Amino acid sequence: MNSSFSAELPIQYEVVARSGVTPIPSGAGRFTGFGAPPAIDDAGNVAFTGGGNSEFGVYTASGVCCQKVVDNHTPIPSGGGATFVGFDFADSYDIDGGRVAFRLTHSSYPLRVGFYSSAGQSSPTDVVEVAMFEDSEWSEAGDPWVDGDSVAIMGRRLIPSDHYTILRWEGGGLSANFVDPGDGYIFGATQASISGDVAIFGRYSAALRSAEVAIAGGGAEETLLVFNSTPIPGTNGVKFTDISTHLAVERGGQDAAFVGYGSQTRALVKRVAGGALENVANNSMSIPGAANDMFQLFSESGFSLANGQVVFSASGLYGREWIYTDIGGELSVLLVNEANNTIELDGVLEQVTRFEIGPHA
Repeated sequence: MNSSFSAELPIQYEVVARSGVTPIPSGAGRFTGFGAPPAIDDAGNVAFTGGGNSEFGVYTASGVCCQKVVDNHTPIPSGGGATFVGFDFADSYDIDGGRVAFRLTHSSYPLRVGFYSSAGQSSPTDVVEVAMFEDSEWSEAGDPWVDGDSVAIMGRRLIPSDHYTILRWEGGGLSANFVDPGDGYIFGATQASISGDVAIFGRYSAALRSAEVAIAGGGAEETLLVFNSTPIPGTNGVKFTDISTHLAVERGGQDAAFVGYGSQTRALVKRVAGGALENVANNSMSIPGAANDMFQLFSESGFSLANGQVVFSASGLYGREWIYTDIGGELSVLLVNEANNTIELDGVLEQVTRFEIGPHA
């Protein structure tokens, strides 16, 4: 069990956008608020939703802020003149290589939900339709995931038959069955996490009395854990009984991370370079740097995986929320939501009282 602590990492924070200060690109006025937690890719490009003064949209910060991807005045591709709406609920978006994917409704009647992306396009603002969510075709659809020029969507599709699948789009249409959980199984996650030709997912079958986490693709499959059988690393043999709704996979399936649950146990676990699952943190560990406090809750979507290392959000016994990383092999504090915790932004010390991070690999 790793409960070591290293000093806070030397980190430089950069303001992407600030309410009341940052002008809305291609709009009027300044941002007054932002939506769901932002997404970030390995190159430091950021995607977020926000708006103000009747302007709402999806924006990116690639090098400098900000660039409009779409807003509530943007015509929807193949939308017959309809425009994007529903930015209040645009909590499903992702970015990789500076290209985004997102799920939004549009203004035609009846309201329809579509998936859109700039992945694989010549410009980050060149948005095309990936898939349209229609009652006749879909009964469920999860959050999009961008991997290079590919976009993946996890869902339950009714055509050509009722089945669960991860669809992959690469600019020329959807692959109807990139990965599926297998006969009799349903998915146990909401985001389609892929890396190259593989995907990671949880699957459940009441009839088979089976539940697992697997990495599959390219005709091969690897089971990472079996519920009620595989021990959670870093515990005294407590078995996995459930997993988080978001999982991350990287480097073609060699690396993975997710939150797991067992009897009175919560844990963030990972695997690196195709090795065994290992403990990052769990609720039997004291929080490094916090006297008499212990990890309690781990955000199911508030973690990120890159190069075998994680950044994650967790809370303790007394409502304090922390962002930690295991870069360097030991847990290090990045942020804590206490009034005496400050960070430097544009040369000014700011108190940290609340924060959110989003998932990606």
